[in-house]
Amino acid sequence: VGAAGALLAMLINFAQPSMLHWSTSGELVMMAFLGGRYRFFGPLLGAALFRVMEELLSSVTEEWMLFLGTLFILAVLFFPGGLADFLRRWAWNRR
Repeated sequence: VGAAGALLAMLINFAQPSMLHWSTSGELVMMAFLGGRYRFFGPLLGAALFRVMEELLSSVTEEWMLFLGTLFILAVLFFPGGLADFLRRWAWNRR
């Protein structure tokens, strides 16, 4: 997480104060868990899912974090390997 923040600050040549908030680390952890911690592209899938859901839910309601948190809890309970593991098992079963 620290390396990602350092790289982002170097990319945009500015360290925004919002990047230092504790919730930013929480978002990164949520992205990794949603996508799958044990797969190479898992965190990338999790980041895409997180951002898409954030955009969709925030356009509908101001309480989008409540729904995103509920999605996170359900994903951890029912898909412990994340989205990447679920897609891998789904593709394997389709053969």
